[in-house]
Amino acid sequence: MHLLNRYHNFFSYLINLTLIIVVGVTIVALKNIETITLLKIMKSFGYCFSGVFVMCMLFALPYDMFLLRKDKFMCKQIEVDYELSFLPLEQKKKLLIRKKFNSLSQNIDKASIDWLSIE
Repeated sequence: MHLLNRYHNFFSYLINLTLIIVVGVTIVALKNIETITLLKIMKSFGYCFSGVFVMCMLFALPYDMFLLRKDKFMCKQIEVDYELSFLPLEQKKKLLIRKKFNSLSQNIDKASIDWLSIE
């Protein structure tokens, strides 16, 4: 579960695009029901999925790794445990904490704010 939270963008893109591929291959298979074989279906799915996987590895994974390093640095600054406290939060809450940290980090003592209860 931590892996899904840690690389959220990568896995969400991969899952959503894989579902689109499954629907697309199914539609094409149903339109050409007379000439389609299981081998053709598996081949087309394999080509599409490998392309999506490479695309996610090139674009979404580096972004997630950059965000991971940035979040770990932020948690170290505000004295919050990344693995136990920050990682299990939902994405909206994480985004809110990042925005508050960026806006308040220059002006206020970081230790005086309860970062995990920001609304």
